[in-house]
Amino acid sequence: MHNLTPRSDSQRALLHDLTASRWRIASGLCAMWLCASSHALEINQANAAELDSLRGMGPALSTKVLQAREQRPFESWRDVMKRVSGFGPAKAQQFSDQGLTVNGQPLKPYPSAP
Repeated sequence: MHNLTPRSDSQRALLHDLTASRWRIASGLCAMWLCASSHALEINQANAAELDSLRGMGPALSTKVLQAREQRPFESWRDVMKRVSGFGPAKAQQFSDQGLTVNGQPLKPYPSAP
């Protein structure tokens, strides 16, 4: 069996540097994962604070969303816009652009009129 304990100051310094590098890499990967996963916000799972964090949402609209969701989960963006007053196509697009999803789906842009 090998003795893994460093024998010299240079070996201790090398082991310290390797350990510190591993922590920096692990921390960086965690930060990247959190940034990537925090972008999407599912309307059927979000709490009031998460909904309020969206620009343009505010407490009044997030309360309406939560009250409508209590009745039953939202099926689609159209369902949200139908059941939540003040949540029209422009707001839906604004929130979708910020990462809000309905059943994992962003709002599909409406075709423009000819």
